[in-house]
Amino acid sequence: MAVINDQKYENRHKMWYSLAGVILLAGAVFLWYGHEEPVDYNTDIKPILNENCLACHGGVKKNGKFSLLFKEEAFSPNESGRRAIVPGEPGESEMIRRITHPDPDERMPPEGDPLPEEQVALIRNWIDKGAEWGTHWAYQQPQPVTPPD
Repeated sequence: MAVINDQKYENRHKMWYSLAGVILLAGAVFLWYGHEEPVDYNTDIKPILNENCLACHGGVKKNGKFSLLFKEEAFSPNESGRRAIVPGEPGESEMIRRITHPDPDERMPPEGDPLPEEQVALIRNWIDKGAEWGTHWAYQQPQPVTPPD
């Protein structure tokens, strides 16, 4: 009889340890994936756009009546009537559709390889978080800095 009770006791403890392990693992996964670093337009997004997009969608060139030079132009409907960037709605943003399109004739950028997944994820996250457009550094109010000792 004592052996049976010991096995029940041992099985109950194994169950609790397993449950505690699952809870700890779920918590770690939530903390890891639930905490996203903020995406900054000037440091994270603008370099991607400058390297891959502005040659065709900036300045005088506005292929598809779409420009990424100014916020107002980037958030306006383009030649297709769709908005390339819909703040808070990456699924509604033509930019996401075009940079992830499987057809090379539809995908942007038109030349070369598709954007790396990390860059696509950054752009998607930026749009999802509201597509905050950064102010050029020259127009930002200087902040006091404490010099090192």
